[in-house]
Amino acid sequence: MTMRACFTPLALAFCGLVACSGDDVGLGGPNDGQKPSDGTQKPETYPRLIVAGRDGVSIWNNATSLEGTPKPSAHLDFKGSPLGLGLNGDTLFVAASNVDSNFNTALYRFDGASKLTEGAKPASSIPGTAFRGSGQQSGFSGHVRIQADSRHNAWIHNATSGGTVHVLPTGANAPVARFGPVGQYTTYDEAGDRLFGSTVGGRFFPVWANASTKTGDIQNSDYDFSTVNPQHMAIAGNRLYSNAVQLQQEKGFSDISIWNDIANIRSSKAPDIVMANACAATDDRPTYIAHVAVVNDVLLAVTGTYLKNASGSASSKVCIFKGASAITAGRAPDAVASVADSLITGSGSDKAWLSKDDHLFLLDAGGIVIFKNATTNPTYVARLFYDNAGAVDFLLLE
Repeated sequence: MTMRACFTPLALAFCGLVACSGDDVGLGGPNDGQKPSDGTQKPETYPRLIVAGRDGVSIWNNATSLEGTPKPSAHLDFKGSPLGLGLNGDTLFVAASNVDSNFNTALYRFDGASKLTEGAKPASSIPGTAFRGSGQQSGFSGHVRIQADSRHNAWIHNATSGGTVHVLPTGANAPVARFGPVGQYTTYDEAGDRLFGSTVGGRFFPVWANASTKTGDIQNSDYDFSTVNPQHMAIAGNRLYSNAVQLQQEKGFSDISIWNDIANIRSSKAPDIVMANACAATDDRPTYIAHVAVVNDVLLAVTGTYLKNASGSASSKVCIFKGASAITAGRAPDAVASVADSLITGSGSDKAWLSKDDHLFLLDAGGIVIFKNATTNPTYVARLFYDNAGAVDFLLLE
């Protein structure tokens, strides 16, 4: 099965993914999951929610049965503060900052993500210096997005210094390639073997062709894909979805752009479909789309809406469009999930994911909000981490 979506609000996505079927492990991030490496049947603890918060990594078993403000089933302690999660097969990656007194960073590996229990320790780690970009001293900072492909390469996006993407083969202790600057948002297109970046340094939607074959330091992209600025991206069903906005066009932040037959496009191309004002408020409050994902042919758009005549954080909601592969023009969402006190993160880590039994998971400024009956009648059922340790990323294994 191939990876499907962006590094994710890398989001890292593994972050941002179309939910898998059968015995596949679905990840609450921007790429397809892989089957557990030991080939066993799903544990009774599935669906399993793994959340990176400021105080470490917490795990909730049977995540679609949670209600209220439940405590986690297990907690993983390690040095540093999490910046992002990723899953490669059954290996959990955690990018972390401030791992020692010198504020260095690290990438931790935990074996057996599907079976981790209280107090599990990382099997190994890689110092953040292995992922340094130009001008960086300690590796990671800000939100880190991690995306796996079917060859078990990890594509690790760090937004520092204009953004870099490092390619880490399975079991390796150092990346084999570094792309950058790539901008704030990226996604790897496995079918077309291309890395898509976002606007940076005068380049608009830059693309690196034959990305998996490259080694060393790769700075120059091969071409610009489109004259739009992608704020977030997802690939599913041979379509590229993005809240790409026309440069210097403020109203474009509420649009979703769609390109068909993405694996076969090899040059700059305008979107085939533009869903204008796709998830707008009902009045004159300005909105913007912070994250897009496609799961089980359902398009999710996490949208921030500012209060009238007020500054500060924007309220967060998720617009839900069923039949993503059949969308041919702009239309109203089939459902909208929201809760009164939910706010956009403001850090680029906003994220939404849909379980196979129609539960929606939303990462907002307070933590994780869970809704049931998401595609028909979204109903709030639980909140995790609110007013406690926050959250920076999550994965859903099912």
